[in-house]
This record gives sequence, structure tokens and C-alpha cells, in this order.
Amino acid sequence: MSSVSAPVIVFADVDAAPAFPFDRVDRLAELLETLAARRIVIVFLSRRTRAEVEGIRQSLGIFHPFVCESGSGAFVPRRYFGGDLAHARSVDGYQAIDFGSLRPPDCGGTVLVAPYASRREYDEPVPGAGAAVQALTALYRAAFGAFETVTAGMGATSAPHTQVEWLERIVQDVEHLCRPARAVAAPGFPAAVAPKSRPRGIVPGAPPS
Repeated sequence: MSSVSAPVIVFADVDAAPAFPFDRVDRLAELLETLAARRIVIVFLSRRTRAEVEGIRQSLGIFHPFVCESGSGAFVPRRYFGGDLAHARSVDGYQAIDFGSLRPPDCGGTVLVAPYASRREYDEPVPGAGAAVQALTALYRAAFGAFETVTAGMGATSAPHTQVEWLERIVQDVEHLCRPARAVAAPGFPAAVAPKSRPRGIVPGAPPS
């Protein structure tokens, strides 16, 4: 009987993704099927606001936790890990783990009417996303046991033309780095978690069951 490969948690720089979503819908569907079959979970990292990242999540159909505003906040869909998180703030269907100081409610306009790029929720960006990545890695470790982590989408030699092309490159990066399975992490990001138990299944594009 063949063994089930450990899932791969990809921390991906989504700021490299262009504004235009896709040129062919079938390409996106194929990629989402590939992510599910190969147990690849994509966690977006961004300097952008939560509202901007949410737009990309909707375009690509990927609804995993994400980090925004340069690491100031990690947003986990509610019940994604099976229950409410300790020391997290509930907001708009998420459990938010704050690493930066929240802005006053009247700062920068109301969330509903301000442009997406102006909907900042934190006063100042924190120095890097490392703390947010470590927090999410710990949550995945507690939930699934064995998995690998990898960073991708950073320092590409040429810019993709669509978000789907960007996603395609992420998948190619993961296949290159993790097959055969091995853990890779960029400086400042956590190394792979040592396997301790067989992980449960994860379905990329939607919260795990």
C-alpha cells in the first residue's frame, strides 16, 4: 500500500500576482484540482490590506488563512481549525491574530466606503511576516501533525500576466522543491515541522474538514 504524502503548506507572496484574474476559467479549475490532489495549501502573504487580499482569494477560489499588511495581522476563517482560537479577535467571519496595533475606528474612513487599498486596519506595519508565519505554522502543527512548509512566489525572474499564471508558477515551484518530499524555507520563515503522526487530509481551496 502506498503511503500518503505529507501536505505542503505554502507561504506565498501574493503581491506578485497581477490584478487581472485569468484568461481561461478551465485553467483555474485544473489548478485547484491539482492543489487538492497533491495536498497543497496556499497561505497568502501580503503587504496589502485585508480587503485587497480578499479580492484575490475570491478570484482564485482559495480560502485558507492569510497574512496582510506586512505581517500586522493573520486572518483565519472561523472554525478553520475546528474551534475558536485563543487570544484571537473575531471580525467578519475570521479569527484575527494581531501583531500590529489596530487603528482607531475613525482613522482612514469607514471600512465600507473607503477604497480597498485605504482600508488599513493597523497603525504601522510590523518588521516582517515572520511572527505571523510562525503562529500559523504552530496552528497547522497542532491540527495536522506532519507536514512540510515552503515559501514561493518571491523573486520571480519575470512577472506573470494573470493571477492564474501566478498560481501555476506557485504549483511548479512546490513540485520542484518538494518532490521528492523535502522541506524548504526562506530566511526568516520557519523550517518544516518534523513528522510525528500521519496528517489528516487537507483540501486546498476550502477549510479542512
